[in-house]
Amino acid sequence: MTQQKRKHIRFKPDPGTIAWVDSTTEGSFTRELPALVRQESAKGAGLVLLDAPHLQVGQACRIQIGNLEPLRAAIRWNKVLEPGVWTLGLEYLE
Repeated sequence: MTQQKRKHIRFKPDPGTIAWVDSTTEGSFTRELPALVRQESAKGAGLVLLDAPHLQVGQACRIQIGNLEPLRAAIRWNKVLEPGVWTLGLEYLE
C-alpha cells in the first residue's frame, strides 16, 4: 500500500480563476503579480505565473484568490516550467 504524502484533498478551481500575489506581508495588499490558480486545498494553493524569480522557497507573502480576502502564505516549493514560466506551491498561514 502506498502512503499518501498530502494531508488535504486537492481540487481544481473554476476555469480562469485568477490569484494576485503580493511578495510582502507589510502594509496594504498590493496586486503585484497575477497568477492562474492550478489547484487548491484547505491549506494552500498551486499557482502558475510569469517572471517571478524574486519569489523564493520559505518566503512569506500574501495571496488573494478570486474575490476572497488576501491571506498570508508561505512559498513551499517552486518549479520552472520553461524560461519565464513558474509554478509555486503556497501554504496558507492563517
